[in-house]
Amino acid sequence: MESLILILIGFITLVNGIITFVKNNNLIKKGKIVKGVVFKLEQKDITRRSLYPIIRFLNEKQEWITFQSAFATYPSPYTEGDEVEVIYDSEFPNEAEIYSKNKMQYLPILFIIGGIILIIVGCLHFLQIAI
Repeated sequence: MESLILILIGFITLVNGIITFVKNNNLIKKGKIVKGVVFKLEQKDITRRSLYPIIRFLNEKQEWITFQSAFATYPSPYTEGDEVEVIYDSEFPNEAEIYSKNKMQYLPILFIIGGIILIIVGCLHFLQIAI
């Protein structure tokens, strides 16, 4: 049973890593990188201390776009007023992200590698039980 759980978690992690990697690479290829500012830090859940940065930037039409980062941290690496690089698709500017090569390219690769490792370990565990 443990083998199947490891394989399932590995498969979910692998698929999530692949989807995120493809999505981020498409955004990097066709997106625009601009300067944005941390407008405020927001705590969504009172039981958690994690802070979500709320970012504002001007798009190519000189319209202000405000979005919440998908990643919350505590303590936050940002303070209100910090300048950050933002990447966005001009067709969907509200789906912008803070541009970070580590987060956008390397983190999905780590998920892919982790998923593969979990699948291999699960398969080896399953084969050891079956023998």
